[in-house]
Amino acid sequence: MKTILSFFGAKGNIGSGICGLALVVSMVLPAKVLAQTPDVYVTNNVSNTVSVVNATTHSLISTVTGFNSPVGAVASPDGTRVYVVNSNPNPGTVAVINTATNTIAATITIGNGATLAAISPDGKHVYVPNSNDGTVSVIDTATNRVTATFTVGGAPVGAVVTPDNAHVYIANFNNAVNVVATATNTVTATITHSSMSGPLEAAITPDGKTVYVTNEISNKVTVISTATNTATTAIPVGQIPNGLVVTPDGTRLYVSNGADNTVSVISTATNTVIATIPGLSGPEGIAVTADGVQVFVANTVADTISAIATATNKITATNATGQMPAFAAISQCHILSVSFNPTTVRLGNSSNLNATTHSCSASSQNVVFNWSLSGPCMNQSGSAPMTITPGSSQSSNFPITMACTGQLTLTVTTTLNGVQIDSASAVLTVTP
Repeated sequence: MKTILSFFGAKGNIGSGICGLALVVSMVLPAKVLAQTPDVYVTNNVSNTVSVVNATTHSLISTVTGFNSPVGAVASPDGTRVYVVNSNPNPGTVAVINTATNTIAATITIGNGATLAAISPDGKHVYVPNSNDGTVSVIDTATNRVTATFTVGGAPVGAVVTPDNAHVYIANFNNAVNVVATATNTVTATITHSSMSGPLEAAITPDGKTVYVTNEISNKVTVISTATNTATTAIPVGQIPNGLVVTPDGTRLYVSNGADNTVSVISTATNTVIATIPGLSGPEGIAVTADGVQVFVANTVADTISAIATATNKITATNATGQMPAFAAISQCHILSVSFNPTTVRLGNSSNLNATTHSCSASSQNVVFNWSLSGPCMNQSGSAPMTITPGSSQSSNFPITMACTGQLTLTVTTTLNGVQIDSASAVLTVTP
């Protein structure tokens, strides 16, 4: 038996083999989808507020209150929530902002000395290092509860999760980086290097191959290979490097230098500084938009947030925030989101494939969706071009039935002018 797959406007034959896959997906993409611009959430450590700034107009649209010395912030992949770390009192807390209403929806107690956080790409867990305890709190985002606390030792500060959700790399101020397996919440490797002096924050390339760590004492960025869990080199940057972020296409790394009032721009191909952006004022937290067009930097001295155009590496706007803005998180707009509901079904039962398209730009974008659908009974892939224009939106829902057990994985990447700007994935598990 063969099944015809109609997906993103492309058709192909799927050999059923011994599994006899029965799968029909028919999806018609809209000619126009809604223009949605991301919002930048800026934590104000002294004001005990979070400023919400529109990423396109650069105007302040809301001020969220009710925090206690907020520092780190991370946004959920779907943009519906922002998790803010309150560094006071001890133990600290994480406040969950509902981005639809810009109000605090939940408060979660964590450990002592927490300042930063990382969220898994699948959005299921938030990892909060507790520097005073030498531990990391794991928050289940479905329940807003701490489901695990594991020990790494030293003074863990920053963290980043690999794209496959399998590992967390933790910048430990005690001159090391701890590698933790998320399946067991145990340390599987500890990385050291001569450049590691005051490791503070971590970032990872979209392909998951390289982790970058800022060191505020050595004034260097350590480069780590995730294949070997070894430091391969170190990049000299400005004085007291703090925040860092990799662009969505993986080609550049932006590093805020707190004492120099600059941002270093690093080529990830050569691991060298290719530009230095002046004009900041005590820069710390840094974030990049999903399309890679803008980088936002929190200026702790001037009480402002600056927008940098990545095309020119120049500051295009600077706007007032609260007192001592520390970090920034962007509630991203994803061009395409996909999910299975439920994610696990018994053999012979159906799940629904949910797909939603959006525009993340105020102007038209000619994008290409590259998709692959793979499982124990099939392996299918293709691509479909699409012009995304502001004006409308569409969500689609399709039943999926798989006639064999195992995992069906849907992966979609979105490219613009040949450069990946977004990705989405979903997994369906079929049990006997």
